[in-house]
Amino acid sequence: MEIRYATEKDLCALVLLMKELGYTVDEGLIEERLEKIRQRNGRVFVAVDEVENVVGCVHAFIDLRLAEGEVGEIVSLVVKQDFRGQGIGKKLLLKAIGWVRETGCAKVKIRANTVRENAHDFYKQHGFEEVKSQKIFQAELNSET
Repeated sequence: MEIRYATEKDLCALVLLMKELGYTVDEGLIEERLEKIRQRNGRVFVAVDEVENVVGCVHAFIDLRLAEGEVGEIVSLVVKQDFRGQGIGKKLLLKAIGWVRETGCAKVKIRANTVRENAHDFYKQHGFEEVKSQKIFQAELNSET
């Protein structure tokens, strides 16, 4: 299993992986987002098997917050259902953590939906501890908001 940067040839696979997380996106949106992530100095890594099939991905970025300063964040970590339990998620997680560390960040966070209890256990097994629960509020920004 190789972990490498995501490229345009991975768009279709990334669409399917986001669907496993419950998000509906198309290749055009993924392509646009990959470019913006690169421009903002974030990284998307993919796990590929020996014939270059993408079986998992993770997105890492550095956020600058007024209260906390620079904080690494890991999001969109997913492994295809049929490939779970083989250590692929751990390899992706370690790659993302390594990249955050290389940027000079001393802290990394992961957000996980409250319903993803398996993910919570996975993160705890890899040295993360739950430090806060919060509610997320969202508004669609249109001409009236």
